[in-house]
Amino acid sequence: MRTALILLLLIAAGASLGSLFPQRPINPATVSQWITRNRGWAPIAEKLGLFDVFGSWWFMGIYGLLLISLIGCILPRWRAFVRVLRARPRTEGTLSVQPQYRSGTVALTPDAALTGAERVLRSKRFRLVRADGTVAAEKGHLREGGSLLFHTAFLVLLLGMSIGKLFGFTGQVAVIEGERFTDTHIDYDSITEGRYFNEHFRGFQIVLDRFDVQWYPDGVPKTYKSSVRLFDGGKLIESPTIQVNHPLTYRGVRIYQISWGWAPVIKITQHGKVLFDGPTIFLPQQGLWHGVAKIPETTPLQTGFDMSFLPDFERDANGNVVAGSPQAIRPVLAFQQYVGDLGLTTAQSVYELDTIRMTPAESGAIGMGGVSTLPNGIEVSLTGLKKYSVFELASNPGAPILLLAAVLILVGLIPALYSSRRRIWVRAAPHNGVAHLEIAGQAMQRKAAFEEEFKTFVRDLDKDLHRIGAPDG
Repeated sequence: MRTALILLLLIAAGASLGSLFPQRPINPATVSQWITRNRGWAPIAEKLGLFDVFGSWWFMGIYGLLLISLIGCILPRWRAFVRVLRARPRTEGTLSVQPQYRSGTVALTPDAALTGAERVLRSKRFRLVRADGTVAAEKGHLREGGSLLFHTAFLVLLLGMSIGKLFGFTGQVAVIEGERFTDTHIDYDSITEGRYFNEHFRGFQIVLDRFDVQWYPDGVPKTYKSSVRLFDGGKLIESPTIQVNHPLTYRGVRIYQISWGWAPVIKITQHGKVLFDGPTIFLPQQGLWHGVAKIPETTPLQTGFDMSFLPDFERDANGNVVAGSPQAIRPVLAFQQYVGDLGLTTAQSVYELDTIRMTPAESGAIGMGGVSTLPNGIEVSLTGLKKYSVFELASNPGAPILLLAAVLILVGLIPALYSSRRRIWVRAAPHNGVAHLEIAGQAMQRKAAFEEEFKTFVRDLDKDLHRIGAPDG
């Protein structure tokens, strides 16, 4: 157990390294940037596996040793527990030295008195042995069994977590109304795959037909849901609705509704030639919705637009622009044009505009159906408005094992908390024509509660012996 605690401490220390260094399975672009900025330390970090801590050889080694240590803790205890269950309660020994002790005589034969003691103890579900003029009884093995089950459940929990992390995946994707998503690596916006997932995607498709949102009076979303169609192999499987706390499960993949947003339909032309036309995902940012458009085909320089979207354009008493209702009542698109080099040859986010090699140009704002004309024959127009839905897809083959572990923890915890192991002995010997009785008891846990239980047993035994003919004694 001491070894297991040390290994747990090492696991925690290793996990902290995973939060200090960018992790390649989560964000490879950030890892590349870190290596560029720290070329001296990068080779050392690579050799130590600091960019994939949870998949590194040393972390997996510690994790494996922890599992072995837990098995080494639990198996001997299970063997000892089985031996205890198979062993018979001991009848020999001096009873007067036990913490609970009573003695007296009854006007019965020793055999009749012991038979009465057996009857009372069986009614209380004690396990009995009768030998050498003594009835030995014990109870409460469920406490040790529950404790063992509880600790075994943690081993099962670690195994379930390992299987889920090694063979599962978690990914997120934003799907615009009317568009479809295919369960393949390239279609995910972000994805974390288990080391042994091996690109085991199912290949089904989700078409987002409509996204609906309802609002509270204060503008907070009340409910939002996505009406989708699920296809597999080109065949329509079902047309479900996905909403918060009501995920869709298909072929071991759970599909969660986690967020949503606006996708204004933007059209950008130059000298009448359409360079960009379609819905653009805007992300929430400080009460507004922020998005970008990158147009490398414009001449003489590449063009980028940093844009903000207001679903309901309003002005306050001072004439300042404020966001009104969250619903699309008076939608307005504001933009800032940049010209220069978009830097598309380096890795960058599709939701951010790299303006390091660009200079600001024109700015403006347009309403629904409006058009803004810029220099060099560029026109920007807002032709429509759609919504998008953000789904999280997760496959966790270890989930059934985790569920089993949770059940075992609860099943083991209850007897471990509310049961205790205790023993009772009743010995009868002939004495001047009557039976001399000795009654003793011992509790390994919850001794105060057993004291009351022992008194109750003595009273119940006295009543039983009195019923079959023994006077009070």
